[in-house]
Amino acid sequence: MVLTAAQLQTKLASKTSDLTESATFTPQDGAYDPADGSVGAAGTPITGVGVIPGTYQRGLVDGQNIQADDVQLVIPVPVAGLSFTPSENYRVTFDGQAWDIVSVRPSRYRGTVVAYVAQLRRGPGGGE
Repeated sequence: MVLTAAQLQTKLASKTSDLTESATFTPQDGAYDPADGSVGAAGTPITGVGVIPGTYQRGLVDGQNIQADDVQLVIPVPVAGLSFTPSENYRVTFDGQAWDIVSVRPSRYRGTVVAYVAQLRRGPGGGE
């Protein structure tokens, strides 16, 4: 049986509901500058977004592209869609920690985006 993208999204939602945490995505006017820790003014936060955090395998951590404390975040796209497209211009807050998106890529099934996979790095202040 071949699933449609909507069927896959529904199946993913039912299988991952116990793994999902609630996150807030806050658009930033300016990108995070690691040199001085500054970030532009924030836009309106998008709350209640389901996410699945994970760590990188030790062999993938190279200290530069992927750092030891980076987090990999899966953002499942519900059948109804997301109200935004995750990008490097967002700060993500979940589990009491603020993170900046370093990179994000869509994961597609039969041409439909069913999830986004983001690389997160601790934001300025670390626990905002």
